[in-house]
Amino acid sequence: MIGVGTADVDLSQFKTSFSSLLGKDEETWGLSYFGTFHHAGQTKEYTTRLERGAVIGVLYDGWNGRLSYFRNNQPLGIAAEGLQGKVLYPIVTSTAARTKMRLIRSASVSYSLQYQCCASIGRCLQFQDCIENLPLPPGIRRYLSNQMDWAFRVNARTEEELSGAKKPKRKRK
Repeated sequence: MIGVGTADVDLSQFKTSFSSLLGKDEETWGLSYFGTFHHAGQTKEYTTRLERGAVIGVLYDGWNGRLSYFRNNQPLGIAAEGLQGKVLYPIVTSTAARTKMRLIRSASVSYSLQYQCCASIGRCLQFQDCIENLPLPPGIRRYLSNQMDWAFRVNARTEEELSGAKKPKRKRK
């Protein structure tokens, strides 16, 4: 499972049982490799099963109180809301044999003018385009790609959203 938890998580609670730690209580939120999301003892369908070798991203937007996941840089959507003001830490757990997981990056970015600008630009871009096609000097593009790419991607629109084209709903007779 991949997720987050507060500093109040009781890590010793499950030391004598073979059980996933995340999502059992009010202090943890987690995504299972089955694609289910867990919190406070509740489970909900969230995405399809996570395949071997997938890179899973977790984004906690503390300003808006949202927890979102990504699979191979593709957004999976908002998993939880109402988390404003919480200080959360990354947690990775496994009960499966021969599991390999690696925490690649953990960062905290405060809500700033820089974030607001990246988010605003991201809302005008398609997800696939993001930073690569912006007319920026190489140094700025490299910095944004390395440090702020998530801000563009989480706010980027799909092709359908950008064109404003939505399928009309059929009226029932």
